[in-house]
Amino acid sequence: MKLQFERFTVFCRDLDASLAFYRDALGLVVVEEKTLEGAMAGGLLQLPACRMRIALLAADADAPVIVGLFEISQTTV
Repeated sequence: MKLQFERFTVFCRDLDASLAFYRDALGLVVVEEKTLEGAMAGGLLQLPACRMRIALLAADADAPVIVGLFEISQTTV
């Protein structure tokens, strides 16, 4: 049996520290960064209103996204 993945998501406490690892140590490229806030952000994960920072990374700027980093804050989980 062959094991493979196309993309994975990591929920992290400190997005900047995680970016330092995935970007600076592993050489991945940030292809998109965004911040979502409020009830809509929490609703995506069935949480109360929150702030969600997201960074999507790929092997290079034209490659598909392989890592999604998510930092959730300003909520009680």
